[in-house]
Amino acid sequence: MNNDRLRQITVIVLSITQLAANALGGAGLLFSNGITVGEISDSFRTFFTPAGYTFAVWGPIYLGLTAYAIYQALPSQTERTIHRRVGWLAASAALSNTIWTPLFTSAGIYGTEGFSPLIVVLSLVVLAWMLASLAAIFVIIRNMGNALTAWDRALVEVPFYGYFAWVNVAMVASGTTTLIALGWEGTQVGPIASSAMIAAATLIVASLLLYSNGTPGTVVILAVLLWALIGVYVGNNPQAELVGTSAVMACGVLVGVGLYRMNNRLETTGSVQTPATA
Repeated sequence: MNNDRLRQITVIVLSITQLAANALGGAGLLFSNGITVGEISDSFRTFFTPAGYTFAVWGPIYLGLTAYAIYQALPSQTERTIHRRVGWLAASAALSNTIWTPLFTSAGIYGTEGFSPLIVVLSLVVLAWMLASLAAIFVIIRNMGNALTAWDRALVEVPFYGYFAWVNVAMVASGTTTLIALGWEGTQVGPIASSAMIAAATLIVASLLLYSNGTPGTVVILAVLLWALIGVYVGNNPQAELVGTSAVMACGVLVGVGLYRMNNRLETTGSVQTPATA
């Protein structure tokens, strides 16, 4: 078996395992005595936590990742440069995702006797691994520019840009969760700390939008963050108007940055970057 076929098969297998791990984790059927990921997350309640329906974003993300796994496995795609550059990184992200769910659920409910702060710290490390893999994919796709086909944009760029955007938000939230687990009560100040988290997520994503090319993936990054911020507003504004106001302001900033980039697209060929022509 050559390296290309091994890569294709590995991506398929790990795509299946990450789906299985997250489905089982969501149902409380992993190594957690029936505790779900959502129940553990809720025990670290902050005003940054969005309304429950917001997490439905995982559905489109996993649908896109599954479409990518099938696409890259087609015989016509075996030796293409984009898959050779992205494939093993995609496998790395899928592996870290597969590990994260059972690891996080094994930490237990925060505040209970069996809770393990060390496991929360380890889950943050695994999430950072996932983020690093996705960041590398983001840069590769962005720099390939005009070398991408319409199918590449739809089945590689769009799924991974959306996934990357969401994991950036998750990293901010998990960083705060880890501090709470380690006993830093400052994170539970409430509205002030949560508004700072919104500002951090906004700054990160605004930077991603500016770095992107203004392609369909840019729209997806913006859509994912607006979805998350609207969820934060809906879930927290009644209890903390400062958080709700911060979420609305962040939406305005990101829409402005996103529109700027989409109206000033950048085209790249390899590592060469030039302004797009009308």
